Amino acid sequence: MRKLIVATLVVVCSVSAFGQTADDLWKELLADNESFVKGRVVYGSFRSVRALTADGQNPPISILSCADSRVPVELLFQRTVGELFVVRTAGNVEDEFNVASLEYAVSKKWTKLIVVMGHSSCGAVEASLKEPEPGKPTPSLYDLIVRIRYSFMQQDPDLYARTVDNVCYTAMQLGKWSPTLAGVPIKTAYYDLRTGVVKEVRCGTMAEAKPFCRLTK
Repeated sequence: MRKLIVATLVVVCSVSAFGQTADDLWKELLADNESFVKGRVVYGSFRSVRALTADGQNPPISILSCADSRVPVELLFQRTVGELFVVRTAGNVEDEFNVASLEYAVSKKWTKLIVVMGHSSCGAVEASLKEPEPGKPTPSLYDLIVRIRYSFMQQDPDLYARTVDNVCYTAMQLGKWSPTLAGVPIKTAYYDLRTGVVKEVRCGTMAEAKPFCRLTK
């Protein structure tokens, strides 16, 4: 009986999500995050959900977040198998492969909302507060730091403000350089590691859009 109830709930939620707007989906994410903040985590039967999603998926929300182990996206939004299309990379930045992943979800007509989410104490952003030495600490990490620094609207070491700069810049880049993503609503968010709270952040003036790797070739 429990398996039947869980399976029915998954089907009902999938149908419900199909008719929801991007704002509806965002409000639901924030409401479910409140449960996570209070310490309640409910997943139900993984076996039933696996069986229902084994032959296909239809996640209405795509999330670009940081690869940090303390940012478990499905957990903090109380989502289970098949409900979110998650792309994770250090510093939640855009590159051609992250964009391609999001474009895949949109081209399949799953995604109705994209969320770009940064977080407190982000190591990638913190490392970017200082001018890096060329090629250090590794060539790839140097490129990442340069990219994050490009998003900064000020050079003061305000980690929260610079994290928001980076989130907003990433969101702008997605819509600027991808015709596939340009028409999809994007929410910009910030996750507090200590409290567990996800909040929307507002974006003002941003750095000038700049083509990322391979787009100019």
